[in-house]
Amino acid sequence: MVDSNGNNQYDDADGLAIVDNDGSGFDLILPARPGFIDLSEAWRDDNENRVKDGNEIFLDFDSSGSFNAQNGLFDGPQCTGSSCGNTSTHVRRAQVIVTSSSSALIAVSNNGIELVNNQSAGSSTPVLSIARGDSALFQYRYSDTQNQPIASSSTIAVTSTVGALDGTVADLMLQSNQNSGRTGVFTLTNNLSAADTAINTTVTVSITSPSGVVSSLSFIVTLQ
Repeated sequence: MVDSNGNNQYDDADGLAIVDNDGSGFDLILPARPGFIDLSEAWRDDNENRVKDGNEIFLDFDSSGSFNAQNGLFDGPQCTGSSCGNTSTHVRRAQVIVTSSSSALIAVSNNGIELVNNQSAGSSTPVLSIARGDSALFQYRYSDTQNQPIASSSTIAVTSTVGALDGTVADLMLQSNQNSGRTGVFTLTNNLSAADTAINTTVTVSITSPSGVVSSLSFIVTLQ
């Protein structure tokens, strides 16, 4: 709460309840105006949607057997105002911890259409053709085996046997608790000269975890 008159206690002069919080503990809540932060009972936001769903566990502070939402009262010590509630409350803080697998799932798309992924057998025939001097844009999506971020400090590399690559072709995975995989984008340019004959190039996306596990996906593109 904001002790607006500096008397080290909550009284009516300090303002009313501030209710713009969900009580999940994910966010550090600081009052932006006079008043006090009105908290519900502490609960665990399993699906991270910032809404208390019926199947999510909570700490039954008053042993009532049911979840208590915000009550408009100051729950805490040293209260002399007209909005005093309980003399104590649960202090809470929540954090998402991701335990990523060492193996990674990889899929490559072009123009929003998935061409190949490493969950299937892949493709032994060209998935695309690029005319001489032209480029094609590819997007690759990667995650751990549960569609979470891959392990932090994993390395991501994109290579091709022929042709010029540009874009996110070398990357390092930073720490993240984002509840999904990530994407990268690269272009492959057909840089064959007029005298060269058409050729197939093999493009490989590989991810190496900190423990040394390598997950890779290769596909073939024809350079006309």
